[in-house]
Amino acid sequence: ITPYEIYANPAVSQILLEDTAFDIEAEINEAVAQEFSDQENTKFFNGTGTAQIQGLLAGTTVDDASWVDGKVGILTAASSTAVTGDELIDLQDALKDRYQANATWLMNKKTFTAIRKLKQGSGGADRYLLWTPEIIGGRLVNTLMGVPVKKCSAMPVMAAGALAVVYGD
Repeated sequence: ITPYEIYANPAVSQILLEDTAFDIEAEINEAVAQEFSDQENTKFFNGTGTAQIQGLLAGTTVDDASWVDGKVGILTAASSTAVTGDELIDLQDALKDRYQANATWLMNKKTFTAIRKLKQGSGGADRYLLWTPEIIGGRLVNTLMGVPVKKCSAMPVMAAGALAVVYGD
């Protein structure tokens, strides 16, 4: 693993640190932490791999049937603006067994909302939601087909060519 550097360089004088009427050091620390968070978020998802980490969404994609180490295996939904329950099941099943135990779904909030509404079954009493919240460790956790769901604003919304739903460890 190659460590890459990120930094923040807030402009503040020693006099301002010593003489201000409020805790400017805490304000600067908060601003620096936010800057680090923003940079990490951007690079973890969209990093080019050149002088920065290879981002999850910027990697070389291949059809899942042709997946090899170093590539991002993808399954393409039939619709560019929606996903079906069967496609989510196929995506979950595509992950190798050794990664299933710690797997998590990752998606944008708008995608999450659309998927929360998906129902399976032939109709009537046979229909059920794929999204099932569970109480884990005393907290309500969003799960999809028994696996935790994490919402992330860096993930794209469902659209043609977008990697809108990620499933992995």
